[in-house]
Amino acid sequence: MLAPHRKLTVEQYHRMGETGILHEDVRVELIEGELIEMAPIRSF
Repeated sequence: MLAPHRKLTVEQYHRMGETGILHEDVRVELIEGELIEMAPIRSF
């Protein structure tokens, strides 16, 4: 059974960053209301 979820607004996304829920090193994007994990920056 999947846990219910709801889509985030841009305001909620920004608030998550301001309050420390999303650390600045976390690589996520808000796409169509869902947090999508981004690939890590390549380190050569």
